[in-house]
Amino acid sequence: MKSTCTKTSTGGWLRRAALALTMIGGLFAGGPAALAGTSGDQCLVDRFNAIGGTGSTETVLNCTAGDVTLAQYALVGPPQDCVEGETLEVALIGEFGGTAAERYDIGVFVDQDGVAVNTDPGPTKGEGGPNRLLQQGDIGCYVDYLHPVSADNMDLDLSGGNGPFYNAEIGTADTCGDIKKSLGDSFLNTATFSIVCQDANDDGTADVGTCTTWGNQSSDLQCQTEADVTANTTAKCSCDQVAIAGLTVLKSGTITVNKVVDPATDSGLFNLQIDSNDEATNVGDGGTTGAITVSAGTSTVPGDTHSVAETAGTDTDLANYNSSVSCDDSTGPNSSCEDCTTLDITVTPDEDVTCTITNTVARQPLGLLTLNKVVVGGDADPSAWTLSVQLNDGSDGRCTETGFSGNDEGSGVSGNVSQSNNDATCTYTLSESGGPSSYVASDWECSAGATVTGDQLVVTADTASCTITNNFASLSVDKPAPTNADEDGSGDVSVGDTLTYTITATNDGTADLTNVVVSDSLITPTGGTTPCALVTPGGTCTLIGTYMVTAADVTAGQIDNTGTGDSDQTDPVTDPETVPVPNPSLSIDKPAPTNADEDGSGDVSVDDTLTYTITATNDGTANLTNVVVSDPMIT
Repeated sequence: MKSTCTKTSTGGWLRRAALALTMIGGLFAGGPAALAGTSGDQCLVDRFNAIGGTGSTETVLNCTAGDVTLAQYALVGPPQDCVEGETLEVALIGEFGGTAAERYDIGVFVDQDGVAVNTDPGPTKGEGGPNRLLQQGDIGCYVDYLHPVSADNMDLDLSGGNGPFYNAEIGTADTCGDIKKSLGDSFLNTATFSIVCQDANDDGTADVGTCTTWGNQSSDLQCQTEADVTANTTAKCSCDQVAIAGLTVLKSGTITVNKVVDPATDSGLFNLQIDSNDEATNVGDGGTTGAITVSAGTSTVPGDTHSVAETAGTDTDLANYNSSVSCDDSTGPNSSCEDCTTLDITVTPDEDVTCTITNTVARQPLGLLTLNKVVVGGDADPSAWTLSVQLNDGSDGRCTETGFSGNDEGSGVSGNVSQSNNDATCTYTLSESGGPSSYVASDWECSAGATVTGDQLVVTADTASCTITNNFASLSVDKPAPTNADEDGSGDVSVGDTLTYTITATNDGTADLTNVVVSDSLITPTGGTTPCALVTPGGTCTLIGTYMVTAADVTAGQIDNTGTGDSDQTDPVTDPETVPVPNPSLSIDKPAPTNADEDGSGDVSVDDTLTYTITATNDGTANLTNVVVSDPMIT
């Protein structure tokens, strides 16, 4: 089928391209494929010199002939657009046309380095112009040819893209396709290869540097594969920047997104996005995406819309921040939004847009808290204690006041704390330190506007106060002299007597005392109230016990023992008691008797009556009972 379009009729070309694409679809569905081009191969001058075209030397080809041209490409399948300068994979269908009756072994070299071709020959190899395509560059050229050829020219399919193509050299080993003007244009499907997106004439449609090659005579070249494709002479080639219908070139600009966090020391982390893609992750204050290339419309319809945004990074909650986005550039109006994390902006060709996403910690309202110290009993001053309130670790980021501490010099200790409300709960820990150890702290008590549970505080008003009271903890013990059962009735302490002790511990402070214990290691407990779980101020705890006096006590002359009182809040206190033990001693005196001298003899004689007086004397310190004085001779 012969094309009715011309190179100067874009609309006609597009209609022809559409027809070609329709036909290709049919071939892909069931027909044979003939995609055998080589990517990254030699470019034309290298090939020309390598395989020895007519008159080949290390020279510059001028490609001045126009016998065969590649009028335009059409894009086969996606992508439908590209950003200027990017490398992309494409599959194309190219239309070959000729001005001469026949030309032979038609080949094509397509630039893969992205350097535009103009119509003037370049002065040296590789310096732009058509010669840019004549020398292998960083990537090289895609090389292809018309194939397969028909064996008898009875089954030609010149418009389908996959042949069979016209064969002017039937009966020879040459298998590269030829062009016959009377048959119309030939369409060739390429393999998929890479090109650099460019728009050399700035018309919004992609183009690519292309050289077609041929031989003037059927005998000029022997061609069987793309490796044999070259120009017959330095002139038998045509180079131009060929449009790719269906591939729109998007102009580019850049977007840079910077992060500002207030305060800069905040630990929040954020992901910076452009068009929903994370371009920087887990950044804090000072983080940036750097300049990111984005599409900016086309040369005919400039401008493209993009979004800049952020999401929360690790352990960060955006609800804890007031966020805003602002974008500025030197060529157009600035854009911004408050209380937002996403902003749509329009980027025009070659525009560099800088956007800043600012996150300011959303602070809870402040409340003035006063901590008071009350001391009851003893002689300690309230300023001896340091009162503190401290924000708990892991609190909501909107709770910005961390707390304060100080000594109550008479008017309390005051400072700001973050209030709690429906937005956030700010929990603080109340504490005190220092002060004499002989004081016991009560629970914290707070005014309206503050709620305290144990030492955990939540403030919900502009002003509040909390008070802690310290009571003096004091314990005394009294162990008076024991009572004596005086089993021997001596009236004093003697061996075998039972002594009964009563020891009393008294809470003489202002603090409750717990686990009060009264003890005495010498006695055997027989009563009392010890141990006492609680003894309130002025209350007592007692121990009653007994002890039996021993001979050792008499020898020692006294009984020493100590009563002890102790509690959870106090150090042990003692009261010693000494009981004297008297020492018993008895002496006896029997002097000479008196004589009644009944016979008047003046001396002791028969029948005289003698009278004896015997005296027992208690010469010890103990009372003596049942003292008996006896003498078996006397009456």
